[in-house]
Amino acid sequence: MAAISNFIRSRSGNSAAIFALMMTPLLFAGGMAFDFARAAQARSVIQEAADAAILRAARLRTQDPSLDDAALAAAARRIFDAGVKTLDDLVIDAFALAYDDETEAFTLNLEGDIETQLMAAVGVRTIDIDTLSEVKLGAPAYMEVALALDNTGSMNENGKIASLRTSASALVESLFANPEAEVKVGLVPFAQYVNVGATNAGESWLGAAPAGWTGCVGSRNYPANVEDADYAVNRVPAVDGVDCPDAILPLTDDKGKILAAISGMNAIGWTYIAEGATWGWRVLSDQAPFTGGLSYADLKKRGGKKVLILLTDGMNTKAPTYPLHDSADTTLADTLTARVCEDVKKKEITVYTIAFDVTDSGVRSLLEDCGTTPGHYFAPDNSSELAAAFAEIAASLRTLSLTR
Repeated sequence: MAAISNFIRSRSGNSAAIFALMMTPLLFAGGMAFDFARAAQARSVIQEAADAAILRAARLRTQDPSLDDAALAAAARRIFDAGVKTLDDLVIDAFALAYDDETEAFTLNLEGDIETQLMAAVGVRTIDIDTLSEVKLGAPAYMEVALALDNTGSMNENGKIASLRTSASALVESLFANPEAEVKVGLVPFAQYVNVGATNAGESWLGAAPAGWTGCVGSRNYPANVEDADYAVNRVPAVDGVDCPDAILPLTDDKGKILAAISGMNAIGWTYIAEGATWGWRVLSDQAPFTGGLSYADLKKRGGKKVLILLTDGMNTKAPTYPLHDSADTTLADTLTARVCEDVKKKEITVYTIAFDVTDSGVRSLLEDCGTTPGHYFAPDNSSELAAAFAEIAASLRTLSLTR
């Protein structure tokens, strides 16, 4: 400091010149430290914004595989811009989002710079802030999925049952595509009744089955008819002389068996949606009648989830008269459907609902309310839209992880 003071006090032109030469690198070094500190702080903000942007784009793509790269990039850019709005000196030269089908990875390459403040005095006007973010689709966590699918007579119209077989099979293929996935799937074909399988005759949870019983069951008295409990006291009534779909397939990790059951679905009978929702819930249970599911406590320990996918192509046309379903009281049927939907969601079971080729506003509203959120509700009008709905559901069940 004494040397600098001597320079300042000196009247010599040579001394002043030498002082100026010494101060220039000192100022430059100070300016570098200041601007690089600003750049480092900006990089942190930029990286966080880029990660949020690519995660958003990846999630959108899993929810809607039809979205093109331009739409995804636009959505990602909106998230990114919101995240860096405090960086007034940031200039983005390139914002490139890409998806690799082979690696199932999304990448976001950013090229840009941040304007300097002090270093600009010596001709250094910008600092590069190029950034790369990557997200990969991962195997779903342990998962149990119950497909409660409308197999009523109206599904024979316009090839709807064939479209359902194709779309549901594609969902199953997607769920089992990753060899690391731990997935079990059950199938509940429903109409006016469900079929629990004639081989269950004599089980403790089932009432006395008549000779020649084919597996059809009716409803226990309310409220047991929309609950999953107390089977020792309130047995499920076996019914005879009625039409019901093919037998329920309990949860299994045998993909071939699941696909065969879906392929064999046949449409017959009237519609009672609550029956499908209730038995879908029971299939996911760890207690009788079906015991293939994990307990909710064990599921939580494994970080897994239970999923109910409920599809119908029309309004309720039948309601219970206990044990039969011979009533035309659609208001009662709607009330029971809404009740079981709420109880299923209270168990933290994720519920997706699909109103397939449904024009009735009442059942559309009923199914939308039944879903976990409005985003879990779909209303496809034709086979291609149905396939897209199932694809979106399958994709939404995948996990996303930042890898860069």
